[in-house]
Amino acid sequence: MATLSHSELQYIIAGLAHPTTPTRADGRTLLQPRAVGVSYGDAPAANGSARVRIGGTDVVAGIKLEVADVAEGSRPRTKVDVDVTPQAFPGGTSSSLQNLSSSYAAFVTDHFLPSVPVLRITDKKAFVPTLHLTVLGADGSVPMALVLAARAAFCDLAVPKTKVIGWEGAEDDARAGKDMAGIKGAVGAARGKGRARARGADDWDLEDGSTEHMANRDTLPVLVTLHLVPESDAFFVDAAPKEEEACSGKIHAMFRPDGRICGLRTEGDAGIDASRIRPLLQEAKAIALDLAASLNTDLP
Repeated sequence: MATLSHSELQYIIAGLAHPTTPTRADGRTLLQPRAVGVSYGDAPAANGSARVRIGGTDVVAGIKLEVADVAEGSRPRTKVDVDVTPQAFPGGTSSSLQNLSSSYAAFVTDHFLPSVPVLRITDKKAFVPTLHLTVLGADGSVPMALVLAARAAFCDLAVPKTKVIGWEGAEDDARAGKDMAGIKGAVGAARGKGRARARGADDWDLEDGSTEHMANRDTLPVLVTLHLVPESDAFFVDAAPKEEEACSGKIHAMFRPDGRICGLRTEGDAGIDASRIRPLLQEAKAIALDLAASLNTDLP
C-alpha cells in the first residue's frame, strides 16, 4: 500500500502513454496479461476448492454446500466471505484490511454470483453454497484473481446426486408413517445424510452417496479489467500494483466463454467518454475469450 511520489507516477504514466513504444516495468505489452496458474482441490474438506495465482497475487477459494428452503423461481442468498491477510498488504491496518475484505466480497457477490446456476434439489429445496476466498498475496489484479478463483472453485464443486421420493395416496402415507419417525431420527442425527421433508413437496434423498460436477460449469464468466492511462487514449490489462496506483480509472468487464457480456463496472475519479466504451469492450472480449478457452481446457 505504499504511495508513489509525483515523479514516479508521472514516469509510469509517460511510459504507458508513449505513442509508439509504450513500456511497462515487467516488459509486457499493454494488452499482454500475466499467466494465470490454477490448481484444484486445494481444500479437501470443502465441497469445491481452487487456488489461483497471477504473478504474486495468490487467492484460495473454498465452497461448502448447505440445504435450504428456496422457493420455486427464486435464487438463494449465497454468502461470500473474503479474508485479506496481512501478508498480502503488509502495510495495511486492521481497519483497511477489513474494508478491502468487505469491498472485495461485495464485488464478487454483485458481479459473479448472479451467473452461478441454482443447485435445486426439489421445487422448494436447493443446495446453497457458501464461498470463502482468502487473499494470500496481492501483486495487482486482485479482483480478477478473486473472480477466477471463485469460478475455479465452482468448476471443482462436487454436488451430491439426489433423488426425489414421491408419496402417492393415503395408503402409502399410512404405511410410510409407521417407520418415518425412525428414518427421520436417524437422518437428523447425521447431517451428511441429507434427507428432508418440505410441506406440500416431495421428499428427497442422496443417491448412493455419489457426486457430480455442476451443470454448464464451463459457461461461467471470466473477468477482464482494463486500466485507463490518464490524459491519454491508451489502456492496458492486468495492472501491477504501481500501475494500479498511477492509473486509477478502470473498466471491469465480465464475459462468458461464448463472448456474451454479463457484467460491467467502471471505477475512477474521471468518467469514460461514451465513444470509448465499445472499443474497450471489444479488446476486453478478445482477452476474455482466450482466457476462458485456456481455463476450460484444464477443468477437473
